[in-house]
Amino acid sequence: MPYIGLILPATSLIILLLSKVKRDIFDNIFAIFLLYTIVNESISLILQSFSDLSPLVLYNIYSIVAFLFFISMFRAKIRSTGVRLGLFIAMAGLTLFHVVDSWFTGDYLTSFHYHTFVAGTIILLLTIVYYFTSLLESEEIIIFYDLRPFWVSLGLLSFYIPFTPLMVCMNLNIMDGESINKIIEVLNIIMHIGFWIGYTRKSTS
Repeated sequence: MPYIGLILPATSLIILLLSKVKRDIFDNIFAIFLLYTIVNESISLILQSFSDLSPLVLYNIYSIVAFLFFISMFRAKIRSTGVRLGLFIAMAGLTLFHVVDSWFTGDYLTSFHYHTFVAGTIILLLTIVYYFTSLLESEEIIIFYDLRPFWVSLGLLSFYIPFTPLMVCMNLNIMDGESINKIIEVLNIIMHIGFWIGYTRKSTS
């Protein structure tokens, strides 16, 4: 399904905008990210349909931008000033790592820079783990199934945990690209289902 990468974020954005919940900075950042994803996928489809240019440069940029968006979303839900500062430094460090990795690795236009992806995944997973830990220690744990960030975090975990070893397999040429793309489509669907649940139930922030 060549348009799945466009249909899923568009559906998620529509559901978010039509939801009757009182949106906060978490939701606003998420909405901007979904819009960015739609634009990125649209440009990618145009490049693949009408030119010989590789869309990998778009996905290399998208990879780092996505992590910065996601970490910022959960950073907005964390109350600890120290942790928030630590996450800000982590985002700056990830950005610097991406620049350095791109400089030394080269071939930014034709190869996926999975080092940045792995580093971003680790930071994102640690951020979500801290969010879960904070949730367990708060009164909100009683209604965790009504929290939008909870469902969004489950969606992200369901994608990034299995996706990271897939990237390693692709880099080592252990699996063919067609098989990996099919798995990615399934993971994308599962991830967005988590998003949809969070914004279709009577959820709170």
